[in-house]
Amino acid sequence: MRLSATQFLHKNNFEGKFFILFGEEEILKVKTSKKILKNQEIHSEKIKLDLEDDDFEKIIQNFLFSNSLFSQKKILIINLKRSRVTKDIKEKLTYIQKSPSEFVALIDLNKVKIKTVEEILNIFSENTAAIDCNIRNKEDIKNYISLVYSTNLPSNFEISKLIEMYEGNFSLLANDLDIEKILFDNGSKELKYVADNSIKNSFKLIEHILSGNIEKSVSIVDSMEKNDRNSSALLLWMLTRDCKALSLIKEGKGLAELRLWGEQEKAYLNLEKKISFYNLKKLISLLSGLDKSLKGVIKSNPWFMGREIVREMASLSK
Repeated sequence: MRLSATQFLHKNNFEGKFFILFGEEEILKVKTSKKILKNQEIHSEKIKLDLEDDDFEKIIQNFLFSNSLFSQKKILIINLKRSRVTKDIKEKLTYIQKSPSEFVALIDLNKVKIKTVEEILNIFSENTAAIDCNIRNKEDIKNYISLVYSTNLPSNFEISKLIEMYEGNFSLLANDLDIEKILFDNGSKELKYVADNSIKNSFKLIEHILSGNIEKSVSIVDSMEKNDRNSSALLLWMLTRDCKALSLIKEGKGLAELRLWGEQEKAYLNLEKKISFYNLKKLISLLSGLDKSLKGVIKSNPWFMGREIVREMASLSK
């Protein structure tokens, strides 16, 4: 069985022994993996491996043939870090496919070329779901939006407008849809957050900061204040997320908990290289002042303070 991730995520029931994920959209891989693993959670034992690990076959053999008093199901979570597939890796995949043991395998092929994906899929035949984690057309985007909004689905007109607004940047759209659900009670079909051009454009802020363009960065803040003065809390949230992302990178951690993947994560990795620990602490201190201003603890214009933080971040990025 071969299907898109958005089709798979809509399924209530599914069966299979091998689940093979491939494609570019990390958020689709995360959601698909969670759905697969959740379906297998009861009395299960998991092991995570990379296809390039030493003693790969021996590790799997020991895991599959070990006995556990607490688990009845074995789950292999297998990743391919590199985008190339060698003869050795194909042999390991063949070993997994031919194993007579009872288990479920979740295999992430990372970003290998589609031609190589086809070669790997030829290794697997029965009990296999090949899940395409790419966004290939507008229908995929519509399927995803209907998944997020299982009730009160936006109109076709609004969905078409969203597709046009985000210009193929699916990861940003998916991230903003999550924020929409957090910020608003979606009792109506109106998308208050992602459908607002002025707010949507505010997410170009990190791009201008990264490029060190102080003027354009500040103009985004000016636009937010002009179009919705109450969006100062959103500005605080955005800048706090930026600093949190930088802090996590400096601690050697990933950005999955902030729902940042792909190109967005790369942008923060580039920015982190330009900002020292000292300057990051300074930014966090300024954010604390902005937070106190919004709460009325100190008397200060939050928009003035927001501009100061944005100027500081953009100047540090040069």
